[in-house]
Amino acid sequence: MPCRLYPGVFVFLILAAASPAISARSFRVAQLPNGFEMGCTSCHEGFGGGPRNAFGLDVDRTLVNGNVDWQAICDLDSDGDGYTNGQELGAGCDWTEGEPVPDGDFPSNPGESDSFPAPDLGVTIEASEESVEAGGSLSYTVAVFNLGSRDAADVRIELLLPEGMTGDIPGDECGVNPGGVSCFLIEDLQPNFGSNLFFPVEVNPNAAPGTYVVVARVSSSTEEIDDDNNTASIEVVVTASASRTAFRRGDANDDGQLGISDSLWLFGALFLGGDLPTCREAGDANNDGSLDITDGIFVLSYLFLGGQAPPAPGGGACGTDSDAEGGPGDQGCEVYTSCG
Repeated sequence: MPCRLYPGVFVFLILAAASPAISARSFRVAQLPNGFEMGCTSCHEGFGGGPRNAFGLDVDRTLVNGNVDWQAICDLDSDGDGYTNGQELGAGCDWTEGEPVPDGDFPSNPGESDSFPAPDLGVTIEASEESVEAGGSLSYTVAVFNLGSRDAADVRIELLLPEGMTGDIPGDECGVNPGGVSCFLIEDLQPNFGSNLFFPVEVNPNAAPGTYVVVARVSSSTEEIDDDNNTASIEVVVTASASRTAFRRGDANDDGQLGISDSLWLFGALFLGGDLPTCREAGDANNDGSLDITDGIFVLSYLFLGGQAPPAPGGGACGTDSDAEGGPGDQGCEVYTSCG
């Protein structure tokens, strides 16, 4: 008599017949370096198994007794993104199933052209001092590291300095551009490696007291995974110099403001036997290195004729002399009370 095949039995037979193929394919991820990291998406489009991508087609074409032949596909560039399958999965052609892959590797998908090995640069910055006097010096150590899976080429380290600070050139391959940026070039930075650079920095003698922000930045000619961690910043507090007296240039009579009385004070001292300013730098309104009639005229010209403003630190803000202490242009400032 005829044998009746029930629907449930039919479905069971189909699944039973298909299960060896499904089971076999699931083992192929172990036959690829970093296979468990990438999963089925290394060979298939999407997470559900889907059609084979370019790498999956190469794998299927070179199977040996149903197993992946890694040596046959590792030097291929299946997805055409410029990197071999071995570079993308982080192993050479001598890799065999069960062997480890290099620590710290971040595999990319050999079946997707927009997934490729890339560097991931990061930068940190440390200062030798948290605060420094105007005219003083400190140093910054900038460290750069590569967390990606590919060498970063032409790595540039930059120290961005605010106005009032000047960086020294720390090496033959460094320079200082007009924006006050120091830089250093590393030809190739390998994955899991880093480098650092020491930047000596001088604070200008007339730098205004306050909080200054110094920024370290790293860049590469190689496209990165991301650039979110390519900059780091640090603050430093600049205080007034303890060794030099702060003053307002042109305020010869030390009343805290620039006015006609300052010119009269200078003329009286120079021609009528009056007292010279106790802060000679304050009296040297044009900062030409001498105290004479031109300073009184300079103040009057600034006040009434739209003439040039007094040089740093200026007539409206307290600061120290921009000339080197004890140098030819330094008139000295023994006492000036209006800046506290």
